[in-house]
Amino acid sequence: MNWTTATPSCAHEQDVLDLVATEQWPHRATPELAAHASACDVCRDVAMAAVAMADLRDAAPASPLPDARLVWYRAQVRARADAAHRAARPMFIAQAVAITCVLGLGLTWLTSGAAGLAGWWQWLGSVGDSLVAVRTPTDLASSPALVRYVGLGVLGLVIAGLVAYSIVELADDRPLKPAGGRRD
Repeated sequence: MNWTTATPSCAHEQDVLDLVATEQWPHRATPELAAHASACDVCRDVAMAAVAMADLRDAAPASPLPDARLVWYRAQVRARADAAHRAARPMFIAQAVAITCVLGLGLTWLTSGAAGLAGWWQWLGSVGDSLVAVRTPTDLASSPALVRYVGLGVLGLVIAGLVAYSIVELADDRPLKPAGGRRD
């Protein structure tokens, strides 16, 4: 079975389309072309569809287009702002991590005082000594304090990472799309 069918056409089809496009159909058509279009299925359908589309085109409200220079300028400003935002993100992350560390040290100082902070430094030194004392995996397994210290360190890194990530996501200052769907 042959599925391809030839599209019906007529030699006068283009003449009808030209008259509709110039808004001269049917009053400026020759009597022969008007008689042919009323008898020919192809020309009648083309004229009816073209007139309907022209009516729709004329009925649609024309929306004013903005000046191309203004559109170009806004696109350039937006591109520069996006590039500056992407360039500043690593610095912002570093600042968030530094602020988190300073706040952690400040809270340690406030909660334990100067003597407690000196004790914290001694505790940190004892962790280092515990690491030096581990020579085999069995030493590590027999040192629950060291396992606890390593666990606390990993937990601290995870918390610092989550805090930094949260700060970065909260600081994402891309403008929101207005409710109307257009950005002006």
